[in-house]
Order: sequence, then C-alpha cells, then structure tokens
Amino acid sequence: MNRSLLRIFAAAGVALAVAAGARAGSCAPFTFIGSFPVGAIPTSLAVGSNGTVYVADEYNNVGLRLFSQSGVPMGTLDPGGAIETYGIGFLSDQSIVFTDYYGRRVLHYSTGGALLSQFSTGGTVAGWLTVDGSDNIYVVDDPGDVVRKFTSAGSLIGGFFVNHPAGVAFTEGKVFVSETFGGNIDIFTPDGVPLGSFPNGGTTFAQQLTASGSGLLCLGDHGAGMLRCFSTTGALLWTLGPVVPGYPYANPDLHSVAQAPDGTLFVGDFNNHNVLIFIPSPTPTARNTFGALKARYR
Repeated sequence: MNRSLLRIFAAAGVALAVAAGARAGSCAPFTFIGSFPVGAIPTSLAVGSNGTVYVADEYNNVGLRLFSQSGVPMGTLDPGGAIETYGIGFLSDQSIVFTDYYGRRVLHYSTGGALLSQFSTGGTVAGWLTVDGSDNIYVVDDPGDVVRKFTSAGSLIGGFFVNHPAGVAFTEGKVFVSETFGGNIDIFTPDGVPLGSFPNGGTTFAQQLTASGSGLLCLGDHGAGMLRCFSTTGALLWTLGPVVPGYPYANPDLHSVAQAPDGTLFVGDFNNHNVLIFIPSPTPTARNTFGALKARYR
C-alpha cells in the first residue's frame, strides 16, 4: 500500500476508507488504496486537467460535485432547480459540459464555475456525453435509440441509431457507444457511419464508458456491479469487482469510472455513494508511475 498517500489523506482530514494491503481483483493491474464519500449516487465521473474530480449527482438536484483527488470537497456546479446529471465532458479550453437527463439539455461551465451557456438536446432524455477533437458534443438518448451530435454552441449536426445506447466515448478519431442491454460496444466515425462492434464481455446493464489516454475503454456494469476494460480493438483486458478486497462496504456497484493523466483510476460505487481510488500496481510496466505518485503525495 502507498502509505505516503494515506498520510496526506489523514492530514487533510478526509474521511477516507483505507485498504489493508489489498489488491484490485480479477487481474486488474491496479492497487486499491482507499475511497471517499461523495454524498451522491456517482452516475459518472471525470477528471479535469487541473486534477479536479467531477462527480455527477443523480438524485440530489445538484449538477456536479467537485473533489480533490484525495477526496476533499471543492464545491459544486449547481444551476438550481431540478436536475439529474449523467454525462460529463471537457471542451478544448477545459471548460466543462454536462447533461441534465430529464431536462434534456447540456450545460456549459467555465473552469472557474460560471455558467456560460446551455442548450436543449430535444428527444426523450439527455444521457451520457462525449466531446470530440473539434469540440463537437455527442449526447445519448437511450429510450430514443439515438446518439445526437451538436456543435459546442448547441447546433444539431445530426444523429445515428444505437440500440438503447448507454455510455459514449471518443478516442482515436472514433465514437464508441455501449448498448445498455444488447451485449455490444458499437463503433462509428464522427459522422455516424458504422465501423462495426465488439462484445462487451458479458456486461448486463451498461453504464458509463470512459476512454483513457492509454488506449483503454472502461465500462461500468450496473447489473453485475463491476468494471470491464477493453482495448479499442475490442479485446477484454481485465475486470474489476464486484468484490474489492479491503473495501469496507457491502455490495459495491462499480458504476462509473475516470482515469487521471498519471494513471490513477477513480471508480464510482452506486450503492454506497463513494468513489474508490486505485493506482497502477508497481509492476515493471507501472513502477515509474507508482514512484511519481509517491513523490507527489510525500
């Protein structure tokens, strides 16, 4: 366990649940080091370039909750009124966009927390979202069986059919969309041209799909309460959960996921309203990252 991390968490006064020498399960190349409460069902997670962890709040009429990577609360992005947040993304200037599921809109905030704009998505709902390299925003409408593409200003560019879509991610110039129940992750060009699909590894109730900078696609499974990670070519690389040794809460539901640039993995627990923290295991391929993390938290 990285005890330097634990000391800094304790010094910050964070109510962090700590693993006792535990390893992440199912051959995942990560070490579980602790968790922190977020006071919400973490529908989705994202990590900004400044290191802030953004947590979508499904039921408390708060847009996003903000935390440091050690779990210190840093405020909210709250437009007021009823809101149920799902997708989170970043534009090229690092400003934040997120969805209001039943309000069928996308909200746009500055990094300083000011509401800049919002636009209506139409359709049935506004679920998860992703942003491409041109700042176009893709928004999932799961009951409507469609992913809609908008400019960052909210102009509708088009849409494409997906069977009950859930999580969506943009990486390597392609749009990846998880079918909620259909058993596949579908691949499209940015214009919605199908490029094929691959099996989702037995996921029974797909949730957030996240692309990391290291070529990983990680998918939460609300049905099995676990995380599956794939290559962008469709190989199932490893799984995580549903049991996480050392995590002191019953029946975790690993529902959402985000990865920081240094490799730290944040995973949302739907049932216990926590975010779990994993760092790359200190194997020969991850030792440099592990050492950098220790140095950062000393």
